[in-house]
Amino acid sequence: MQKTLLVALEDDPTCRIDVFLKHKLPDHSRAYFQELLDQNLVHVNNSLVKKRAIIKPGDRIELEIPILAPMIPTAENIPLEILYEDDALIAINKSRNFVVHPAVGHPNHTVVNALLHHYQGLEGLDIIRPGIVHRLDKDTSGILLVAKTRIVHEKLSLAFKSRQIHKEYLALCYGNPQVKMIEGSIGRDPHDRKKMALTENGKESSSAFEVISYYQGYSLVKITPHTGRTHQIRVHLQAAKAPILGDPLYGIAKINEQLHVSHQMLHAHLLRFSHPITQKTLTLTAPLPQDMLDLQKKLLLQ
Repeated sequence: MQKTLLVALEDDPTCRIDVFLKHKLPDHSRAYFQELLDQNLVHVNNSLVKKRAIIKPGDRIELEIPILAPMIPTAENIPLEILYEDDALIAINKSRNFVVHPAVGHPNHTVVNALLHHYQGLEGLDIIRPGIVHRLDKDTSGILLVAKTRIVHEKLSLAFKSRQIHKEYLALCYGNPQVKMIEGSIGRDPHDRKKMALTENGKESSSAFEVISYYQGYSLVKITPHTGRTHQIRVHLQAAKAPILGDPLYGIAKINEQLHVSHQMLHAHLLRFSHPITQKTLTLTAPLPQDMLDLQKKLLLQ
């Protein structure tokens, strides 16, 4: 453990302790400091405090910060479903519950660990994410692009950033989207820090919806996101009165329990883009996972 002592000065803001620590130590997130507080590794004026404690000028804050070893991913023999591959890139069908790259809480058993076993010399922005040019949430299945060289990584990253890659998702939803398009800014939910929400001061976002099938209160929806904000599709479908089935944050718990669905029914189905080397148009698709096919059949959404 590394011990750190901070003293709140007169010109420091009077605020919650996690906000204060983020202000003083910006290399870490508020969630990181909240975890330290949960583990009783933070004392204020020699006493343990809760996450909502307010820091005032003159307070002495002592932290015990765990010293972590460098998170260098190692090769692991994990099977990958390859959808497409050439000398420039790989497209895989990521299964649900599969983290893309190592992070705090998930140091191994990730897509990157699997890639390092199957391929040598993948390049990227850093050693933690070799080849990774975009990401899918842990609980979202579907198509994931991986670059084999640095130049391809740079070109694909720019294509994603400049919205030159067309993306389509499929979701099983409760209800029927009331609109064909949602636009608005997305930011942190002021009432629940684990969630995102449509807010006045967030980042611009836009998604288009197309109902493929609908039956007795359930729908199969195709979503075309025009931006890539955190939790964007989940937030937009909730706002469109069609929350994703199984979604633990934005879904309806009672409906999820009735259907015995414990994870979100969201799948990255299609990517269309110009190949970074040949410039030919590539259209890649990932088939629906079996659990979504089974639920689709159960709900009679053909």
